[in-house]
Amino acid sequence: MDYLLVFLWCVLSASIVPISSEPYYMSVVVKYQSMYLPLIIATIGNTLGGLTTFLIGRKGGEIIVKRASDKNKARYDQAVNFIHRFGPVSMLISWIPLFGDAIVSIGGALKLPVARSTFWMFLGKFFRYLLLGAIALGIWN
Repeated sequence: MDYLLVFLWCVLSASIVPISSEPYYMSVVVKYQSMYLPLIIATIGNTLGGLTTFLIGRKGGEIIVKRASDKNKARYDQAVNFIHRFGPVSMLISWIPLFGDAIVSIGGALKLPVARSTFWMFLGKFFRYLLLGAIALGIWN
């Protein structure tokens, strides 16, 4: 049951629900004294949640831009410039709270290639959960 909850928590945290997956993920790693299975489950779940945000951006990106205030429009333009500069590789930072979700959504709106974007999203999320798992197990103490 813990692994199912890790998966669901990670999917939701990378979608439009503003929750944090890290504390629950780390508690499961500590409980089982292993990060391998939780790492894979959390990474897949969080990537699927990110992909949901990416596809929402792809379908509704124009609506979001039209509703943006001048302040948010400036931030949007900065994100667009960042994504144009790095392309699908920009999805590597999708794990960063709030900012990463915006980048993913805008990447979808800009119609970045889904497969390559998903790969980079997966990679960024994998290394975040790897680091968190190592911290939870005290590997760097």
